[in-house]
Amino acid sequence: WAFRPLIRLAHEAGDRAKVVALGERAAALPFDPAERRAFLVAAAEHAPEERAIGLYRDLFDEAPGDRDVAARLFALHEGRGEGDALIAIRGQQIDTASDPRERVELRLDLAARLAAAKRGDAAVVVLRTSLAESPGDDATVTALGDLLEAEGQLADLAALWEEEAARREALGDGNGAATAWTRAAVVSERRLGD
Repeated sequence: WAFRPLIRLAHEAGDRAKVVALGERAAALPFDPAERRAFLVAAAEHAPEERAIGLYRDLFDEAPGDRDVAARLFALHEGRGEGDALIAIRGQQIDTASDPRERVELRLDLAARLAAAKRGDAAVVVLRTSLAESPGDDATVTALGDLLEAEGQLADLAALWEEEAARREALGDGNGAATAWTRAAVVSERRLGD
């Protein structure tokens, strides 16, 4: 199979269209899945933007856990300002991520993108899901608190700090509990003032 050297020669000659054609043709042959993916990645790297998005989307749908493909697809959509596509990609990544820490990071990014898209209620759900899976994650608690405040959901914000205070008390973190109780009290006073 002479596809690899042909693709390399086309790449060296700067013939992007030929690299795409050869990569797609090679991927259609009965190679093992890893080689087929490598040919499609080579094609996507040299394809015009719209075609590259299609190729990366197919690869991503096949294996959402492929971080390299996900990053390339994400960058293309981000460069075009396609927020809904970015939100969908993050959702798929969360669904397939096996590492809880990675899911927390992905959910934080997803929530920020949802909030920026004026979908605060959905962002709150994402962050609450993250806290249910990783209770007390500081970045998630902070993001949820900021979002609840921005959305004017003061009752929920006070409840968040009360829950966090109780959780920290149960863990023996007296300073953390005191800080959270103080925050809950400040929010409750603001609610009474409104």
